Amino acid sequence: MQPALARQVAELERQLGIGLLDHVGGRLMLTEEGAQLLSDCWALLPCAAELCVAEIGEGARLFRHGDAGELKVASSPQ
Repeated sequence: MQPALARQVAELERQLGIGLLDHVGGRLMLTEEGAQLLSDCWALLPCAAELCVAEIGEGARLFRHGDAGELKVASSPQ
């Protein structure tokens, strides 16, 4: 595993308090907990996609109607 990826996996394991991967015969294998987490994440993806599409659509609607954006105002010190 690449060092940056290994650090990210180690940090995720630390945050979750569970091991996600095991070294087995020179290969990386999901632990039972890792497999369950993966399954849970796959189950959440359709919900996340629906939320993202709805949020993007709402953001586009606001921009179309001029209800969103960034306004910068500047003035002199006087």
